[in-house]
Amino acid sequence: MDKELDLTTSEGVVELMRTSKSEEEWNNNCDKVKAANGKDYPAFWYESIMLSGVAYEVMRRWKK
Repeated sequence: MDKELDLTTSEGVVELMRTSKSEEEWNNNCDKVKAANGKDYPAFWYESIMLSGVAYEVMRRWKK
């Protein structure tokens, strides 16, 4: 990743999570998000990642 993402914003987190190419990378990216947000998921996580379909979209790519 060439640029530094702001992992305290929904936009930065969504951009990072969309780069995950495997479950291991997804989990590592989750750790980065939590580290940037006081060791917990940010308040916008569920809406921005789960409800929006980002998690489903990314995980579906791993099966192809």
